[in-house]
Amino acid sequence: MNSKVQLLCWSVAIASVAFGCSKPPASSLRALSGADSASVIAYNDGVEYSAALNTSEAQGILRAAGAGKLVARNVSWTTSSAIRFRKGTNILGEIPFYSDEFWLAEAVYRDETGEFQSMQSRLSVAKPATNAPSR
Repeated sequence: MNSKVQLLCWSVAIASVAFGCSKPPASSLRALSGADSASVIAYNDGVEYSAALNTSEAQGILRAAGAGKLVARNVSWTTSSAIRFRKGTNILGEIPFYSDEFWLAEAVYRDETGEFQSMQSRLSVAKPATNAPSR
């Protein structure tokens, strides 16, 4: 392993210990827990694609997020995929993700349950959303 990679790994490890908890803050998830529906979304060439999730799947995502392991804080991280949580027609929030990593409360976490990875595969059947909110 080269010295830059080792330094980066040590920096992440030290930051995880120095800044405390390695789990996502419960307050960030509490706001989403009242959702009565959710969908997995992705943006491709300015078009939003969406696949509906059932309540069980949405709750599974929240449990997986609550058990996530800290990867890094205060980093630049982008993705075109997210899980959107709604109560009625109101959007409660989104959890951006890619594969087994997700962004919550200004930090990147890794899902070790497989829930987020399974949502990535759901995007293969996503259809263009109608009346999609603009970003």
